[in-house]
Amino acid sequence: MKIAFIGTGNVSAPLADRLQKLGHQVFIAARDPQSKSVQEATNHNVELIVKSPMEVVQELEVSAFDIKREGRLRRGIQIRKMAK
Repeated sequence: MKIAFIGTGNVSAPLADRLQKLGHQVFIAARDPQSKSVQEATNHNVELIVKSPMEVVQELEVSAFDIKREGRLRRGIQIRKMAK
């Protein structure tokens, strides 16, 4: 499965690493691929794929998100059936 993480914080970086090691293709969406957190994640696991947020969205099969707007938290999961 193709899975993406937007950001590489204390939770997402270890999850990305673990899911990749379980056999999933894992993307990290980063505006700055040279940021310290992205570099740390990819140094720990060279199989993680770093792309821009727009590129990652086009690759996803499943997306899960937490969005905080105007003090309200919105959570969701989107599953997209990919053409084979």
